[in-house]
Amino acid sequence: MREPPTTSQPPTPSSTTNQEEFSVPPTNHQCLRIADALLDDNVAQAEVFLWAAWHPLAEFPDEDYSLEEQAWAASVRALRRPPDQDPDSARTRLDDAIRAETTNLLLRDHSAAREALRLVGAHLVTRGHTVLIAAEPRP
Repeated sequence: MREPPTTSQPPTPSSTTNQEEFSVPPTNHQCLRIADALLDDNVAQAEVFLWAAWHPLAEFPDEDYSLEEQAWAASVRALRRPPDQDPDSARTRLDDAIRAETTNLLLRDHSAAREALRLVGAHLVTRGHTVLIAAEPRP
């Protein structure tokens, strides 16, 4: 079996993670908040919502953002609770991502789809192992 491709993101942010570049896909609730702003023709709010949701570690400094924009960022970020505060939602997000990447492959029964499923599965096992090792107590 081929080795799964590596990804550019570590399983957890570290002290060397660029806070502006670290990104996650917005949750369904965050997407709905962004869509509502767009439906209300509030493009500025939608832009802040999108950036804040996509870049959860990025700062919104006083000199660059108004108090209102900082409040918008905080409100959309509150829709994605950290895994240590809401492990069930974190697991659901992981399950949703796996389902999104595998559903079409599961519906097709040919060798390329099966190989892609094997690669995804191997990657999940590798990442799971890496996360479990990172969770071990430090001496």
